Amino acid sequence: QEICNSCISFINESIRFRRRCEEVQNTLLDNKCNGIKLEGTQLKLEEQHPSIDITDDDDFKDFDDNITLDT
Repeated sequence: QEICNSCISFINESIRFRRRCEEVQNTLLDNKCNGIKLEGTQLKLEEQHPSIDITDDDDFKDFDDNITLDT
């Protein structure tokens, strides 16, 4: 398989970016941030289920029940 030059450049740039990100992450985790101690925390995400509240049905009581069509 052959890859075009622009794809190869994109892949190389992506790899360099990923390596820089890993270096920065290691620097942050090693507490090398001007004397600021960093603490690793895990975000605890609660499992959420989307729901729709349809208990309030007063929204449609303002409309006129006598609707007529013009013909």
